[in-house]
Amino acid sequence: MPFNTVPHPDGRSIANGRLILVAHLGSGNYGQVYRALDLEATNDLVYFAVKSTTVRKGIVFHAFVSRHPNVVTYRDMWVEEDYVFMIMDYCPGGKLHKAIKEKKIFYCNNSLVKPVFIQVIDALRHGRANEVFHRDIKSENILCSKDRTQVFRADFGLATCEDYKFRGAGTLPYKSPEYLGEDFRSPTYSTRASDVWALGVLLLNMMVGRDPWVAAKISDRCFNCFLCDPDYFLKIFPITPHPPSTRFCSASSKGIALPELCTEISKIDSFLVQPSPKILQSLPPVPRQELTVQPPACDDSGSYDRWSASLGDVSS
Repeated sequence: MPFNTVPHPDGRSIANGRLILVAHLGSGNYGQVYRALDLEATNDLVYFAVKSTTVRKGIVFHAFVSRHPNVVTYRDMWVEEDYVFMIMDYCPGGKLHKAIKEKKIFYCNNSLVKPVFIQVIDALRHGRANEVFHRDIKSENILCSKDRTQVFRADFGLATCEDYKFRGAGTLPYKSPEYLGEDFRSPTYSTRASDVWALGVLLLNMMVGRDPWVAAKISDRCFNCFLCDPDYFLKIFPITPHPPSTRFCSASSKGIALPELCTEISKIDSFLVQPSPKILQSLPPVPRQELTVQPPACDDSGSYDRWSASLGDVSS
């Protein structure tokens, strides 16, 4: 099926009359995204039409970890020629990124930051329990319920089943120094530890509404300031001091375990001191820069084949 023949939301039905396309939600280099109405269940879903060669493994990983309250629920998929069509639950609250940057609902909202961030941790723990490492944790890849009190991890396009990977694609502010590789000699990085590093960037983003740096490398001014002074962010942001175990640490080190991180976060009563908008307004915005997305790849250990077989024809 040529890409320009993918259905457009003119009310037409798809999936043997089961779905009615309602609205076009977005598009990119890899496909189109629509909001659709499920006539059998009378609820809204999201319908993806994407190039199969780039996303098939990501769909397998998504389906494998989907049965968790904080992962977007995978519903169905099918293949037509060079395209994969995927259905998952619709999240009316949109992306967490919009809630942070535009709605600013998390700034100085301790009662919301804590439960939402713990949900993100729980979703990551679920993935780890199934040996799925996300590799692209960021606010744009987390969706929200209508009231934005519940969040759902999405977009497993860069997910992997490997503990260690060679450097690759991702979103610069969230990538660990080892992931970037510019200041380290090792050709590989820990996918487990780098996911935890990204959680730290996400939490700071939720608290103050901005990225801590352009990239975690010595040549970056903000990151270099942090390396010279671990309390750097406490001095420029109205953040309350927390135990050292909850702070950034090298992704090549063991770092904090997710259960311990969840416990430490649950103990925090306040993430920010008195609101200090003048401080935040005086800081220049950190530009967001992304690299070209590459399809995930697994080693020859058979882990991917095991998941693929357990999911039937998801990978066919």
